[in-house]
Amino acid sequence: MKRARNLLIKMHKAAFIMLLLFSAILCGKRAAAAEQVSPPKIEEMPPFDFEKDSGLKDTRDPFTIAKVTKPINDVELPDQLKTPTMPASVVEGKRKAAESYYASAEQCLLENKAAASMTQCDRGIDELKDVTIITDYPTLQLVRENLLRLRKAAERKQQRQDVEQEFNRLNLKVSGIIAAKRSQAIINGKIVSKGDLVSPSADNSNVVIVEEILPEQVIVLFRGYKMSLTLTEISR
Repeated sequence: MKRARNLLIKMHKAAFIMLLLFSAILCGKRAAAAEQVSPPKIEEMPPFDFEKDSGLKDTRDPFTIAKVTKPINDVELPDQLKTPTMPASVVEGKRKAAESYYASAEQCLLENKAAASMTQCDRGIDELKDVTIITDYPTLQLVRENLLRLRKAAERKQQRQDVEQEFNRLNLKVSGIIAAKRSQAIINGKIVSKGDLVSPSADNSNVVIVEEILPEQVIVLFRGYKMSLTLTEISR
């Protein structure tokens, strides 16, 4: 009994050893097979040539910067879209004509003829109207700017003259002035002080504000302009 039992133990040990050897051999074969398998080769793609591969030229790929086109400034315009260049003689003639109108307008303004000055300025500006791009001709651009500035000055002068004529039609007379700490004046028979309102018309449409009272005159404000009323000779 004891002998049979020892034999059975030996057989179990031998089977276990054989199982271990079989497992070792199987693992070795798998490792060798794994070493023999080489990774797949990845072929390098040739660089993409936009013009060659797509068949398109002088265009831009919206997703790459493969092709850079010419800037718009370098594109040559057709002849019908080009701005014609004036001959030097024509430019000089226009400059002289515009400067002549400017000199005439300046003289009219010095003579207090604002309306005539504006008319001369308009004629000078009209002389340069057919110049499409005046910045291409610096001499003409300078004359035009001078004409525009002079016209604005004449327009302001004309507005002043219109207000003066309207003020004169009010027929305001200063018959007396009291020069004191709080000066007063008599305008059209009414005693007024600084800051008082004078309404020559019944509907109060032409309001005059007393701005300052001086010994010989009264400064009033009418439609945004300062006017002077002097003491009449009869009241002195």
